[in-house]
Amino acid sequence: MDERQKMVDSKEKLSQSKQCILLKVNRNFIYSSSKGKNDENIIIMDLLKKQYIVMAFYGYRKMTV
Repeated sequence: MDERQKMVDSKEKLSQSKQCILLKVNRNFIYSSSKGKNDENIIIMDLLKKQYIVMAFYGYRKMTV
């Protein structure tokens, strides 16, 4: 993370958007955060991969329904 990004603080009196403007940092980094991979998501991803191997002709819509 960039030093300027670390300087943005939500507890300051100045709004985060104005802090970003002053520091010349994009605001999108404030709202996006890495959620990481938990055990449940890993299991679901493995099941989806196995299903895709068996039925590769299924498209995105059939796989997610």
